Amino acid sequence: MTITRNRQGAIVFPPINKELIETLEEVFPERCPNKSQTDREIWIYSGKRELVRYLKSVYEHQNLDNVYESNLFGPSVQTYENGDE
Repeated sequence: MTITRNRQGAIVFPPINKELIETLEEVFPERCPNKSQTDREIWIYSGKRELVRYLKSVYEHQNLDNVYESNLFGPSVQTYENGDE
């Protein structure tokens, strides 16, 4: 398997879809450890959550252009014509 890198040397991930992120969020939700968990269990779950957060950030970065374009003139932006305010 070959890892693809961009000009800056960062790894280029294959497209990550929203359904994957939503499923991972459901399977591995954010939660506080409880007293019955061992240190090992806490660290293992923490690693899983870190991976979910990382993949979510990659997904958001991959879709940044789409989000910007869809919100460019969305409802939160008010446009004016001929200097009218």
